[in-house]
Amino acid sequence: MSESSKPGPPWRVHLQGSDADLKDLTSCLRSGRTRVFQQDGVFFLESEILDEIRDPAALPNGVRELLQTISSVARVRRSIAKPIGIANIRWKGLSGTWHRILTASDTLIVYGNTISLTASGIFQRCVELALENDLVRGNLNDFLGEWDFPRLRRVGETMLLDLGRGDILKGVQEVVNRGWTSRTDCELFWDTVNHGDPRSLGAHSKLRRAPGNNPMNVIQAGEFLRDLIAKWLESKM
Repeated sequence: MSESSKPGPPWRVHLQGSDADLKDLTSCLRSGRTRVFQQDGVFFLESEILDEIRDPAALPNGVRELLQTISSVARVRRSIAKPIGIANIRWKGLSGTWHRILTASDTLIVYGNTISLTASGIFQRCVELALENDLVRGNLNDFLGEWDFPRLRRVGETMLLDLGRGDILKGVQEVVNRGWTSRTDCELFWDTVNHGDPRSLGAHSKLRRAPGNNPMNVIQAGEFLRDLIAKWLESKM
């Protein structure tokens, strides 16, 4: 292979998944440093962030990090969806032809049903924020994992500590003062993630809660937190 024909940027990632999920990403990432678009029935991602990577050996990790960040923001936007996968990564030769350099087996899940982060450009700005801010990125990546009460408590605590400048109670008060939710709902969420429900253990429980106390279930707690995270992200714009 000649020097001029070695793989190098610009890079293009061929995505796989349901049309609904991929089309939602095209609506969120139409322009800016990272873009998702459809061409001849195929969905691709291109990013200036990836194009800064010159070494093809370092590219897979860069793609994984970027897509994990996009997926974590997408989970805040939409909570239930089918998996989106990476089919392959491509590079552009001197003739203008796109060549495949590798295939990827990683599958990243983007969940969705109800939609948040709907303002124009907000999704792109949230991705940029998460890439630049370690606390935001780490918390979103944690939220991206399978929901359970200990995880939801951990994510909620990190957000509240940020809002309260190191004090959870001040964080709760800040959420209430900003009109994001009521104190009653905050207390219900906190009680649920700490002590669980009749089906699942909480962060601080050794036994499942007896029926009848009317806590949130895992999905309800996750949706409640998702709405707060969306507002938290928007407040940082």
